[in-house]
Amino acid sequence: LLLGLWGGRAKSLLCGGAPGGPRSRGRLPTRAPPGARPYDISSSLLVTPQSSSRWAEKRLRVTLQGCPPLVTARQTPISVGESNVWFSWLMLVVGLVVILVGCDVFTNSIEWLGKKLDLNEGVLGSIFAAVGTALPETLIPIVAVIFGASTGSTENAHDVGLGAIIGAPFMLATVAMLVTGIAVLIFSRQGRRTTTMKVNSKILSRDIRFFLLAFAIAIASGFIESQPIKIAIAIGLVAYYLFYVYKHATDAGDESPDEDAEDLSPLHFARKRDDPPMSRVVLQIIAGLGMIIGAATLFVQYVTDVANSLGVTTLILSLIIVPLATELPEKFNSVLWVRRSKDTLALGNITGAMVFQSTLPVAFGIVFTEWHINAEYAPAFAQAALAIVAALILFGMMVRQGRLSATALIISGFWYAVWLVLVFPLELEKLVRNLGWLE
Repeated sequence: LLLGLWGGRAKSLLCGGAPGGPRSRGRLPTRAPPGARPYDISSSLLVTPQSSSRWAEKRLRVTLQGCPPLVTARQTPISVGESNVWFSWLMLVVGLVVILVGCDVFTNSIEWLGKKLDLNEGVLGSIFAAVGTALPETLIPIVAVIFGASTGSTENAHDVGLGAIIGAPFMLATVAMLVTGIAVLIFSRQGRRTTTMKVNSKILSRDIRFFLLAFAIAIASGFIESQPIKIAIAIGLVAYYLFYVYKHATDAGDESPDEDAEDLSPLHFARKRDDPPMSRVVLQIIAGLGMIIGAATLFVQYVTDVANSLGVTTLILSLIIVPLATELPEKFNSVLWVRRSKDTLALGNITGAMVFQSTLPVAFGIVFTEWHINAEYAPAFAQAALAIVAALILFGMMVRQGRLSATALIISGFWYAVWLVLVFPLELEKLVRNLGWLE
């Protein structure tokens, strides 16, 4: 298409008519033929291919004699070879599996670190367990940005980073709540517990309030162009999270007499010891981090090729699989806790991770990624907005009823389905562009 356009064959290629107008070699004609309207061509490069495996998309606005005023052309995916695609899938799966193993190793060691430090339930559930399970999504955008800077493929790196940063809070506020709510229903039907959740509303309400304010600020910063202001916002979010940790650590009301966090699985590096030494705990923390960082590097290298083979953008794929693969499996800790009726620990594991993901990773994203609200990133910021809606509804139910039920958690999962409908059947990015929003 582009070769034909630059050869003066735009009308033939775009309108289906016979070639018209003067032809030029390697350049557009500078003068229109008599009686014909001049070319009016403007283009916006959305994705610049760095290799044969990347999407190339060019939107061209062409006004010609007898042509519609607006023509949009999309180049089809460039084949990278079936063997290369399968290898990319294999490497992506290997990376995800190693990330999952690393998450388990790291989370297990973090929980033991909290126990060794004799922390209260609020700190252990909302901070240590939450941070331990949320850290992989923080490392993936950091690795992506560093890897992109070192290879020159910054665009895909920013897409992976943005997908991991924004996708995690949304998944926590919707799918993780849904899974926990379904677990409560199943265990109640088995006679293990009731559908009403006995939670420390003070802990959970505080978590959700911290999350709502932090993530709202994060979305608002997407409209700001000034980098110094963005840096100031990022510093403020880091300080905000430190204040959150301080509140949990100093509030004696975080203790719940009916719950404890003593039921920990054995430390992987010392499974036969009831009280492993601190050195083994620290060693396992380092090993878990190493596995996550190495696997995240592998993931970033091959996620673009996999996205191409599926016909979706790197951003969309990252918004879906990064949070589901790295965050959701660890949130099955919450399923085990609700089975034992330790509801504050179960939900604190989720809401604490939401606070973490809406502050520290977002601070990194605001400074080091393309944190701008526009049509290209509409699917990502739509997730952010729906995460706030889901958390607001959950918070409202908690305040109004003074408790939580399995039904309230299941309703939160509805918003993930809403986002899927917006992105795929409705093609949110294309819809936003056609309406002329966020340009």
